[in-house]
Amino acid sequence: SGIYALVEKEITESGSWNDSTTSSMAVALMSADEESLSNVLRQCVSSDDVDIKKNEMSNRAVKGKVRLVDPATQSRCKEALKIRRELEDSGILNAAKLIAASLKRDATNPVVQVVRRALLQCSM
Repeated sequence: SGIYALVEKEITESGSWNDSTTSSMAVALMSADEESLSNVLRQCVSSDDVDIKKNEMSNRAVKGKVRLVDPATQSRCKEALKIRRELEDSGILNAAKLIAASLKRDATNPVVQVVRRALLQCSM
């Protein structure tokens, strides 16, 4: 829940939690393929890929490996997904996703780069 909690903290400490609020942490998170993180958290909570029983070697969820359920880790993952859901419901993650996509496009757009260089030279 740490990363999502940091996003939540950044927003709540800014004093506003509304449709126009986003955070640099949320934008960074969305730029770093946040969807993969949420998928891993869901997988941890569901325990579809782990072995429930320690001694049942023939029923391995991951062939060749024994991985057991860890209730403490599951609990932390559930908490992270709860906070993520709150951020998603509030529109924070969607706004951050749009901003991250825009920044990525702008970084490769030659027109934007020329304008930025011109503005930088004017400010010197």
